[in-house]
Amino acid sequence: MWRPSRRPAATSLIGPNVHAERGLVGRVASTELEQAMSGGNLPPLLAWDKSGTVRLANQAAADLLGRPLHELVGMPLVQLASPADDVGRAVADLTTGHFVALHTHRVIHVLGGDDRAVLATSRAIDIDGLRGGITAFIPEPETGGLGRHPLRTWLDLVPVAIGFVNGDWIIEMLSVEVEDLIDRTSQEVVGRSLLDLVRPDDVEELRGASDDRVEARSLPQVRFVLPSGEEVEVCVLLGPRPGDASGRRFALIGRIESYFPQQHDRVAELELRLRRIGAEVRAAGLIDAAAVPSLRNHPELGQLSARQWEILTRLVNGERVPTIAAELFISKSTVRNHLATIFQRFGVHSQAELLERLRQPTD
Repeated sequence: MWRPSRRPAATSLIGPNVHAERGLVGRVASTELEQAMSGGNLPPLLAWDKSGTVRLANQAAADLLGRPLHELVGMPLVQLASPADDVGRAVADLTTGHFVALHTHRVIHVLGGDDRAVLATSRAIDIDGLRGGITAFIPEPETGGLGRHPLRTWLDLVPVAIGFVNGDWIIEMLSVEVEDLIDRTSQEVVGRSLLDLVRPDDVEELRGASDDRVEARSLPQVRFVLPSGEEVEVCVLLGPRPGDASGRRFALIGRIESYFPQQHDRVAELELRLRRIGAEVRAAGLIDAAAVPSLRNHPELGQLSARQWEILTRLVNGERVPTIAAELFISKSTVRNHLATIFQRFGVHSQAELLERLRQPTD
């Protein structure tokens, strides 16, 4: 059962005209959240109160942490993940309204096993009228496979575009999925400011989220203006850009709600929101893959999909086709088909030629 803290955290602002409630998983009852978290095919999830104490968990989280489900309830997050100071700071940032969403790298402590590096995406949540948070954990080696595993096909339905911006927010590279998200091609947006594509009310939210040069910030509801003048909400994940203190990596993530029939049941709607958090963890893995310095200066990347970018990154890191296929839960022939497209974009005919091309300096 959800055991509330004594007083709710005060609602506060996270930027001019941006209310902290934007981006919340929702205002829900603990019984609704418990039902939604028990649904199948969700990532490992922990719900916690403003003291950072676990109040609800799903079986996937229990399996990941090597603990019986009932033992997780009542445990402090700082005993389950480290660095402890960073975990405590994240809890405070989310429950006071400083941030409504946060993506971090953590080490979780597995009972009777080795510690594991994970990607974690956390979101503020209001449960039974009290502010807390919910966190999804995915082991880092498994992030590439999310969305391709037969039991996690719901992530395949959500387009994810990845790219780079410089210190002035000018888009230098963006994968082709951007057209599915904001009705603009990669060629149309490269050279433009990312800030010019969003509603003016959301510009400061983007700027504020970029202040952290260590971790990535997740902004669940950034409103992009389409060429038609209509608006669409897109999740934006911003991360630091290695080797460039002013530049950033980013991912644009489609709304899962847009790819499923309208949900009229509150528990079903909440489950979709939890699935979306899982999609953001996958996107976080993609922008980490995009950090490879040898790739970011090649304009050919703008003609590739995020999946092809990921395959190319793994190839550069020395993985062979069978390993890539196994890690991404796709067939070897599918990997080779993606590679054929990559060869065409780079104007080469083999893996050896491709790797040699990537080693050459760009202008």
